[in-house]
Amino acid sequence: MTDYLAVGRYQVANRVYNDGLREGGVTILSYDKQECTLNVVAAVETSGTLDVKWISLATDDEWDAPQQSFLVADATGGIQLYRFKPFEIQKRIHHQVASANALILMLYIAPTFSTKRVYSSVSDGRISVLDLTNDLIPIWSTKAHEYEAWCVSGDGENLVYSGGDDAMLYGWDLRSGSSTFRNKSHLMGVTYILPHPSQTHPHILMTGSYDEYLRIFDVRKPSTPLYEEVLLEGGGVWKLKPNKLENDTYRVLAACMHAGVTVFDVDSDLNVIKGDQVYKGHKSFVYGVDWYGDEGGVSCAFEDNSVHVWTLDREE
Repeated sequence: MTDYLAVGRYQVANRVYNDGLREGGVTILSYDKQECTLNVVAAVETSGTLDVKWISLATDDEWDAPQQSFLVADATGGIQLYRFKPFEIQKRIHHQVASANALILMLYIAPTFSTKRVYSSVSDGRISVLDLTNDLIPIWSTKAHEYEAWCVSGDGENLVYSGGDDAMLYGWDLRSGSSTFRNKSHLMGVTYILPHPSQTHPHILMTGSYDEYLRIFDVRKPSTPLYEEVLLEGGGVWKLKPNKLENDTYRVLAACMHAGVTVFDVDSDLNVIKGDQVYKGHKSFVYGVDWYGDEGGVSCAFEDNSVHVWTLDREE
């Protein structure tokens, strides 16, 4: 079975005139384990891709196989849904979430709820929830932050969480449409919100921030974090990706911008065991990271335009 990677691309189109136009797209890569090489399978151009998420959809008569699809957060205020099979990409849906001069910064898909909902955060401070099963029809939206809304997540049903460049962490309830809590613990912008992957901890959030701290919150008592420590000195915590080990323990990869990638474990009692720095092979800020199997990772950086595949003990 071939493994595919979806890589978002983004750059300012005209640095000379600084007119705000952006360009980019999504490139689908296949990974050859024997040769340790990445090969381009397909690509699609967009106005610039800030985030991309794989998602499974039902079969389609025209494609005669279970669909591998992906969502794209673009640089002109839109979310796009594409279908993919080897060597072919087909655009299915485009929904304009914000104005054309706004950037969709992050997409989140709740993994445990029957109705697939897409959460989006926008550079104008807004967050939205859309129904993926009904052509991305909006369910709810609000102006959540004064500046960029860097991140958003939720429980898949009624609760939504957002973090922004204003250093605020918010909870929201779709039933009332209002905020359930506001937290000022972060010293700088909140860059990532990870709901605990285990159903035994439905009220637990992990957050990343430009201030380099990893924090853990119980949203029932959100005023003070349960855990608060610098994760990796010299690097803001931009992205968190969990992978289950055993006994309700999770290993989490963290993209720490200019400090590279690190790893930590969170056990069933929410104790954090920090690991050594895993990978620092990029020459610029690391913004993207994900697991490749149980012991490998894939990461990408902004200015060096590179994608790296590596294991926890050595680079591939």
